[in-house]
Amino acid sequence: MSGKEHTPSRYRAIIQESKSGKGRPVAKLVEDALSMPDSYFSALALFGISGDRRVSEAQSRNLIKDSIQLSDKEARLWRKAELLTLMCQKAKNHPLNTHELIRSQIMEKLWAFPEGKDQSAAVIGCADFLGCQYFHGLLKLAIGNPGFEMEAGKPVIRQWVKDCSSSQGISAEDIANLLAAMPEGLVKVKLHGYLHIQLTRAGNEGLAVLENALSHAMKLSGDDRIQAIKYLIDQSPNLESLELLAKGITELGEPTSEAGLFSTLAANADKAGRKDLALDWFTTGLDIIENVDDPEQRALVRIKLATGLERLGNSELAENTLNLALTDAEGNETTTAKVQRAMGVSPDEPKDRKDTMPVHDTKNQDKANRHVLGLYDTYEGGMKPVHIRMVARAAPLCIAYNLDLALFGFPERDLNNLVRKVLNDTNIGKGGMYLKELQKHGRISLISCSQQVPPSAENWKEIGLPIATTSRPAKGKETSLEKALEKAMAHPKKRLCLIMGLGKKGLPISLMNSAEFHVELTGSNIALETSTAMGIIAQQLGSLRG
Repeated sequence: MSGKEHTPSRYRAIIQESKSGKGRPVAKLVEDALSMPDSYFSALALFGISGDRRVSEAQSRNLIKDSIQLSDKEARLWRKAELLTLMCQKAKNHPLNTHELIRSQIMEKLWAFPEGKDQSAAVIGCADFLGCQYFHGLLKLAIGNPGFEMEAGKPVIRQWVKDCSSSQGISAEDIANLLAAMPEGLVKVKLHGYLHIQLTRAGNEGLAVLENALSHAMKLSGDDRIQAIKYLIDQSPNLESLELLAKGITELGEPTSEAGLFSTLAANADKAGRKDLALDWFTTGLDIIENVDDPEQRALVRIKLATGLERLGNSELAENTLNLALTDAEGNETTTAKVQRAMGVSPDEPKDRKDTMPVHDTKNQDKANRHVLGLYDTYEGGMKPVHIRMVARAAPLCIAYNLDLALFGFPERDLNNLVRKVLNDTNIGKGGMYLKELQKHGRISLISCSQQVPPSAENWKEIGLPIATTSRPAKGKETSLEKALEKAMAHPKKRLCLIMGLGKKGLPISLMNSAEFHVELTGSNIALETSTAMGIIAQQLGSLRG
């Protein structure tokens, strides 16, 4: 048997003999330990002998120093890290009066350790033993080791929260200050987030840490900023934390990112058992995505939102959202395939939304048989991309559900110009085919009005009985569509005009006051985003028969 192969057995024999308190004197055991050809086992043997009950306190301290000093002879850094870790583990069985010496000696070796993965391994291995007074230095080592800040920083933070308090030399504020001194970046935010969740789980106040984390996240750009905020959401175990992040997300100024992050927030709220808040955040995401100009991005985020809504149990809203995503994806085979997979349809068997909606003959229909989908503009200024998209989306719904389309207060007063802009600026609605069909048969109306001045009584005589849609119907005006239809029988046109607002403001107060009836669409007083509300209005109007 070679000497190298024999060394571990020789080490174990020395330790067993020392623990027994019998056999050779301590001096002989030390001599045997130092004669081993492998400094790794020599150091471990000396460290074990230092705990022998036969040695004096002074002898024990000298043996501890010598054993830890021997670690420097180990040239392989991974093995040196392993050696220091074993010493920290075995030190727990040493007399308490030796612990401080061991800690200080080990800490010196850690400070001298070259940066890299082996230093990280040594820091992690010793974190459990080193104690609260050394955690400040230990964390500095961990977060100052490029590329390994998270790997070592997390266990050090976790150990501190578990064992230490401000009375033991380091506070949460001290740790936060150390983290704040790091260079701005994703790792800095993540470590703040990790400190937050550890404090929260331990029953301590962590919101201030989370607020700092969010402020650092907002300084980042591009994908790093999104990844940072997603991490913070995942490190937020309670609703108070999630609500704080929700406020920050609205300040991003990037609607695609905002909508996606609200989907992540909603999923976490659902996990926390708050389905009401989850639905609110999902619908916020749906509302925000309307401000995205890129149809592919809209489609991809809508897929994510629809998936969350389906898990939430809101299948109808999820289906409507996927239908909108399918419209967004028109002309893009890859994105269309993704939407179809989300719908549960094989891309090899394309699902045309017309298969799921009743398509009516647009010719020779009695106007009295068609109800009206009304879009009321509440945006400031001239025509915007959102106007174009909403008209383009409304057209196929009107064809599918046999409705007329009324546009209230739109900046464009010439119908031909409006149709031309829609055809030039979007591929939604089969390249404008549905919109041209509506125009051809006189089924689009432009009504002059404003947020301050609603349509006149004469306008309503031509359009239909006005019904305002809102999540908060006024007392005395709330009704159902069925009851409103009964009232419409006394109207000259015997039809309803169900009106929704374009924009976050909803319908203007002037219209809410002038409309005789208000309808709440969901039965749950949930505010829906524009496209989703449009789809539900069209479906519900289409199901009515006068």
